[in-house]
Amino acid sequence: MKIGIVTCSDYPHLTEPEKTLISLLANHGIEAVPLVWNDTSIDWKNFDCLLLRSIWDYHLHVEIFFEWLEMVGKIQVPIFNPLSIVNWNRHKFYLEELEKQGVRIIPTIFIKKTNSFSLKELAIKGWDKIVIKPAVSANAFLTESFSINEINQIEAKYKPIAKERDLLVQCFMSEIQTTGEVSLIFFDKKYSHAVLKKAAHGDFRVQADHGGTTLPFSPDPSMIATAQRILSYIKEDLLYARVDGVIRDGEFILMELELIEPELFFHYSQGAAERFAEAFLNLKNTLTFPSQI
Repeated sequence: MKIGIVTCSDYPHLTEPEKTLISLLANHGIEAVPLVWNDTSIDWKNFDCLLLRSIWDYHLHVEIFFEWLEMVGKIQVPIFNPLSIVNWNRHKFYLEELEKQGVRIIPTIFIKKTNSFSLKELAIKGWDKIVIKPAVSANAFLTESFSINEINQIEAKYKPIAKERDLLVQCFMSEIQTTGEVSLIFFDKKYSHAVLKKAAHGDFRVQADHGGTTLPFSPDPSMIATAQRILSYIKEDLLYARVDGVIRDGEFILMELELIEPELFFHYSQGAAERFAEAFLNLKNTLTFPSQI
């Protein structure tokens, strides 16, 4: 079996923690090859399966990425996570669907692309501070926080963006700057490990690119159970999932459900890469061809 581990041009040979996957899979007779997703010289039909990993620049090339997904669907190369999941998860309005299922999410206003962007609705929300972000983004791209007193400035700045992109306006969760954001990682919907991410002083973005720090974390059983309930709403197989959230008043609140290209923090938990490889071995026999988009 020959599979492609799909990455981006910044990490053409994979990130350091994920390079070990090549040898782990080779031990089971599987040839794993790193592939840059937008490398036009690649013949994707030469691979039995594709694993999406560090494609961390796709949000900068959204239309090209969507075309790539369409191509993968047309040539019917199986992909993990499944193509249907990628298409659902690539747009953050999936949070609204989960909320309707009873999942507690950050209080959010979902704004579809519009020529008349307005934040008048915030006046009745009682939020002191907000975060605004595109519905298709990664690594805090075009994501900013504002005081509610800055509505006029926000509207002026985001009106041209709202003409081109759907947006989310969310209540700022102060826990991000105090207790931090928890990421629970699952392979084949089974809990593997967790990390705690904290923003740099004065910032709210927890990504390392923005000065954030990450530590191993031991969640209590109720937190793991909550994350598992969230995943239970998804009926398709998931090779990997990362459930991101904060704790407020003892309850886990979902920030994002990362099912496309989440960092999985292998290096923060002994045996994590092995658990990922084992999950792939368990699921590879269930592979089905994705339907054409």
